[in-house]
Amino acid sequence: MDDATAETVLDALDGLYLWRRPKPGMTLFGSYVGCVLVTSRRFLFLSTGVSGVGRALGFSFARGLPVGLTLGHTSAAEVDLSSLGNEGSVSGRLEYVTSARVMRRWDLSNYLAIESAGGGGLPAACSVMTRFGRGRTRLLALHQTLESARTLALSHRRG
Repeated sequence: MDDATAETVLDALDGLYLWRRPKPGMTLFGSYVGCVLVTSRRFLFLSTGVSGVGRALGFSFARGLPVGLTLGHTSAAEVDLSSLGNEGSVSGRLEYVTSARVMRRWDLSNYLAIESAGGGGLPAACSVMTRFGRGRTRLLALHQTLESARTLALSHRRG
């Protein structure tokens, strides 16, 4: 695989909760804890396999999440993707993402809502946020990286 086709990690955000629906729930029921990675080709949620409720009750992670990533330089091949086998994990190609936006809920919690065309390994909709919905600035940065990578992936697909 040459540098032109190498998949690189562009952004990573740990300690997020993912719901497989357009809006996060008001409780942690139905969520999973993990790490979001945006690569040059994919959107990934590396679940710990522990539900959000389990994490809130103090159950520990079964595996560590990717640490020590050098964004933009770390090859996706260097990241331990074994967490993709855990319940709640997501791995989908960027060209299937139809929209992504940072939203604010009535309780002022912030979350990233992602919709897809279905297929490509992505659910039709998912949302990610920190436990208490803080960190809007960091979610906006993640969103910007996702949109830039998605635009580039779409242009490569057409070209």
